[in-house]
Amino acid sequence: MKICIDCDPGVDDSLAILFALARPDVEVVGISTSVGNVTAKQGADNALRILKLAGMEHKIPVCVGGAEQPLNGDEVDFPEFIHGKNGIGNVELPPSDQKPVDMDVCDFLYQIASENEGELVLVTLGRMTNIAKTIKRYPDFAGKIKKVVSMGGTVLATGNVSPVVEANIGGDPEAADIVVQTPWDMTMVGLDVTLKTILRKEDLEYAEKYCREECKEQIHS
Repeated sequence: MKICIDCDPGVDDSLAILFALARPDVEVVGISTSVGNVTAKQGADNALRILKLAGMEHKIPVCVGGAEQPLNGDEVDFPEFIHGKNGIGNVELPPSDQKPVDMDVCDFLYQIASENEGELVLVTLGRMTNIAKTIKRYPDFAGKIKKVVSMGGTVLATGNVSPVVEANIGGDPEAADIVVQTPWDMTMVGLDVTLKTILRKEDLEYAEKYCREECKEQIHS
């Protein structure tokens, strides 16, 4: 399965990227970043560091989202109390020699979709700003996508920015409205599901047992 990940790494999105990279049945063909947990620029830097950590440096293109605000232009407050100042819990991963691709994010997403037309699963892990802008610029974009899987929303669980609002949707509701109303195969994975996925102490012990020696210090931090 070929996937393109639009995200805002973020501790949670960083783990999701690593999980996708480790799946033998998944090929990550591109990563784009949006404003959310951190700036889009910081998110791209984090994604590049994660690729280096996973031994995938220079193998997957990363593009920075052009907008650092949601569609309505509101300023963004970053949840440093959750993700730290750098978005990855203040862990200092080694910098990557890879640079983000020098493209507008809408053009990047459209190119990835065109190169993998009918095969691409678009995975959104943050606000949907990049996707909404791409839809508006390229009316045939949706027809090139096989499926969309989005982390966002909530039905039965309490929201995480208000009792009824989840952060990815609440961060750019106008963008989410455009994406959800687009006629494509879309699955929403809300807090009802994600809050049941817990990283336990034994999971960290397992990771420490089998990870590379240079990663063990990061696990303890």
